[in-house]
Amino acid sequence: MMVPSRNTEKPEEAGIVIVGGGPSGSQSARILSESGFDVLVLDSKMEIGSPVICADMVNLEVTGMDDIGKDTRLVVSRLKELRMRRNPTSEAVVLKPSYGENDAFNTIVERDRLDKELMSRALIAGGKLKIRAQFLGFEEDSGKVTVAYRLGDKVHRVVADYAIMAMGPPKPENQAVPSGSTTEIEYAYNRFVSGEVHPLTLTMEEAGKLTYNVPMGGNLSNILTVSRRAGDSTVEKSEADTTAGRSIISGKVPVSYPDSPYPGAGRVLNVGSFAGLHDQFFMTGFREAVISGELAAKSIIEASANGRPAAISYSEKVNRDLVPGMNYGVRLRKASRRSSGENLEKFLEYLSRFDFSEISAEEIFRAASLSDSVIDEMLPPDY
Repeated sequence: MMVPSRNTEKPEEAGIVIVGGGPSGSQSARILSESGFDVLVLDSKMEIGSPVICADMVNLEVTGMDDIGKDTRLVVSRLKELRMRRNPTSEAVVLKPSYGENDAFNTIVERDRLDKELMSRALIAGGKLKIRAQFLGFEEDSGKVTVAYRLGDKVHRVVADYAIMAMGPPKPENQAVPSGSTTEIEYAYNRFVSGEVHPLTLTMEEAGKLTYNVPMGGNLSNILTVSRRAGDSTVEKSEADTTAGRSIISGKVPVSYPDSPYPGAGRVLNVGSFAGLHDQFFMTGFREAVISGELAAKSIIEASANGRPAAISYSEKVNRDLVPGMNYGVRLRKASRRSSGENLEKFLEYLSRFDFSEISAEEIFRAASLSDSVIDEMLPPDY
């Protein structure tokens, strides 16, 4: 349920509420503010960029701000090459950065300073920021979205046209809990990776909590739940593209993973790792966070001009601009984890023969002429 407020004060109003002041939230906030939108960013930390919870290897080109890459306070060094090997005596696979938007990363930065700078640009553009604001939940009604957050010992509400969820990887403490119980559970599944569909059972345990299980072995890698409606019921034998497992999902914000990115629905858009958008091969997410933040902002701007639902436009952009490249990383990571060390050694030795002019899984596929059949032959499943 939507967290009740003890306050009787009138809700705040904003054009856009962004939950999370990391790179994706900052990018959305800057672009929307520059376009004249009233933007409020809520962040739970005491200070933007601190503590540092992300890697310091990033791709600055995706920010669209050339001067950031020249700021010596932020940039430690530019990468000349990346060498991948299984052990010190192995042949190295050498990838050279293109210094373009497709590199997974190409620059080492002072990450806390970078995050502060990105937020600073959003504030200069006219955005507003509240720190120590603990997100509690949201609900949609009558073409608006209401976000509840706690600041100190008070619970506040803000009514906005859109909410952008930029809270980083989903975890129990940042799952939103909408108003009412459930009669219908809508979910989405990823059609872009395996194409497989397996039966899924969803059961409402109690208000705001859901359990699911799949009659297969292994760990769950991708499951999303979306809308919740008034009432109380059980949905059985629905279908979703997933491996297996069980978990608790609280509320309306989806749980999503790189195998199953979920950009959002209605007036709530999910960006960055919270939408399951990150590079699963290089295990980085800055590039996907910033690009998705930009795509979400542009979709809202377009919706205000032409009336086309922002969530639909944003989903199309994510599926066009991010998902195809991410899938190359998903395929490489799955293959490398399922095969023996000896086969992996031979595979890396094979890759070391090629020249790679970009730090990306897509470049590895292109330059080495890889296909799923070639990978299956070189990295057969051993377990």
